[in-house]
Amino acid sequence: MKILKLLKKNKRFYYQPNHFISVSSMMYRMKQNAAGLASISILSTMVIITLSTTSSLYVGMEDVVDNRNPYDVSISVQENPEKWVNTMEELANKHSLDVNEATYFVISDGILFKQDKEQFRLISKEEMASQSFKKADLIYFMTQDEFNRVTGKRINLKPHDIWLYNVSGEYNQNKMTIMENTFNIVHSPDSLSFLPKVESLTNAKLVVTSNDEFIEKVNQAFSTVASDREQENYITAFLNYSGEDSYKMDFIKELREQYSSQYPYHLMSVKIEDQRNMSNFIGGFLFLGVIFGLTFTLSTGLIIYYKQVSEGLRECNINRVSNLPS
Repeated sequence: MKILKLLKKNKRFYYQPNHFISVSSMMYRMKQNAAGLASISILSTMVIITLSTTSSLYVGMEDVVDNRNPYDVSISVQENPEKWVNTMEELANKHSLDVNEATYFVISDGILFKQDKEQFRLISKEEMASQSFKKADLIYFMTQDEFNRVTGKRINLKPHDIWLYNVSGEYNQNKMTIMENTFNIVHSPDSLSFLPKVESLTNAKLVVTSNDEFIEKVNQAFSTVASDREQENYITAFLNYSGEDSYKMDFIKELREQYSSQYPYHLMSVKIEDQRNMSNFIGGFLFLGVIFGLTFTLSTGLIIYYKQVSEGLRECNINRVSNLPS
């Protein structure tokens, strides 16, 4: 419409027989059909948004599942992780599954700190009581020996050197001071196979250190702050396997029965179950997206069709009146 108005302002162009008729006729038609054109534009946009959004969710589903489940099966336990690793291997073999990897890792439970540039101070009791810990950083600690065992690496850190892994958020400094102890960050890996990156409102970090006494000191200090809970290590046993889905489900069922009998309130993560739940949930959105997309497309087609019919009838009436004898 703006282009037509600009053409109308150009008197040399507009006041020519062919241009005058075509431009004025088009402006008249657009004014008469503004509501219909707006409806067509809105419905076309809705088709694109609906189909692109739902299809993007479905295509990205595998990445979400892989990020949430770095292992096929993982369970959190309080003690005897070797026993649970052996149990999972035995049950997998019992159900004709091939075990690709089975092990465990131990890290400290998350400890809350308040960050001020390179300084990380332990959160206070008052801040815990006022729930201001929502803006705090969550730091997990892992011993050098445990890291070497899980990853197969052979790092050798000095007492004031650390490896820092950003689970969520970013920290790009070369030094880090935790409870008045300054550490040099000698390496910051982009990813770790046993601990995937996550999107979270709270920044989370994993600190690998050879200073076991410091980890114990931090755990004791945080236990004093969080007086309602005892600071414990976070132990996760995990298993990767291959085989038929029906065998996997039988294995999961038997493992869950044994696990829940001892740890009824602990976490058990199963990739194939998460994959099926996500597929059902996002598949439903994709189905609705296709239905709405077809509905919007049909509505757009009907509007265009009846617009053409109404314009044809209008032109027919105009021609009939103009052909009447004078």
